[in-house]
Amino acid sequence: MPRRFRFAPWRGSLLAAGVVTLLGGCSVVRAPAVSEVDEVGTASWYGIAERGRPTASGEPMDPGQMTAAHPSLPFGTKVRVTDLTTGKAIEVRINDRGPFVDHRIIDLSHEAARRLGMLERGVAPVQVRVVSPAPPTVYTVQVGAFRSRQTATDISQQLRERGYGRSEVVAGDGVHRVRIGRFSRRSEARALASGIRGGGYEAIVVRLES
Repeated sequence: MPRRFRFAPWRGSLLAAGVVTLLGGCSVVRAPAVSEVDEVGTASWYGIAERGRPTASGEPMDPGQMTAAHPSLPFGTKVRVTDLTTGKAIEVRINDRGPFVDHRIIDLSHEAARRLGMLERGVAPVQVRVVSPAPPTVYTVQVGAFRSRQTATDISQQLRERGYGRSEVVAGDGVHRVRIGRFSRRSEARALASGIRGGGYEAIVVRLES
């Protein structure tokens, strides 16, 4: 019975699709690890006109950061982008979706394109390799942010008395934030926030930095 193999749906050509060995006269392809898979195609850049607008990850677009848009890689993934014409390479973090033009596989920020030396060309043939997978995404529900620690503590205590036992006060940058829970799914955090708002409190879902 023939063996079947499944490969990740990468866009563009794959340079390192796997290693071929011979077992009993049959060619077998070993599924590649993430770090072994290269995506090859065209890179473009963007960011000046989009400065300050929310990216798909929710971060404001900052053309001065080493970031990029990719069609499918998880936000927070770090990739090495190598210009196949010059051999120059940079590392960027994926925080947006795109590009939305056929045959283009990554959209670099202005700063990333500058360091790669492709600003004037506009586009460049590149190889994209994942060097660091995205960290786990964690969400929490924030009920308020206060200058007064006592106010934050009082709100947290009220929430605990109402059954939200995971309420805590997190201090930082001179602000005391009242937060509840840690969730891997945004939908779970949204459900909790909705219930808290129904009790008369303000509540928003916050993505925590890893």
